[in-house]
Amino acid sequence: MPAQNPWHVCVMPNILLNYCYRDYGNWKNYNEVVFANPDNLGLEEIEKALRDKCMDEEWFLASRWGLKDLHFEKWDDENDHPYHEFWGWR
Repeated sequence: MPAQNPWHVCVMPNILLNYCYRDYGNWKNYNEVVFANPDNLGLEEIEKALRDKCMDEEWFLASRWGLKDLHFEKWDDENDHPYHEFWGWR
C-alpha cells in the first residue's frame, strides 16, 4: 500500500452552494448554484466567510448576492419575509 502524502491538498475547482426560502407555513423552495473556486479555498474557509456576511450566520438576501429569488408566487405581507437560508456547501 503506497504511503499517503501528508501535504496532499484537496483541489476543489468548483463549489456548490445549497440554499432555500422557507415561508411562514414552513413550505420550502430549494436551489443550488455552482461557483468557481480559482483560489482553491477550503470549505471551512468559504463557509466562515459566507456566514460572516449572513444575518445570524444563516439568513441572507438572495438578490444582493445575485442569486435566484426563491419566494413563492403568493406573498403574505404579514407573515412572509425577504430572507433566504444558507444550507451548506459541497
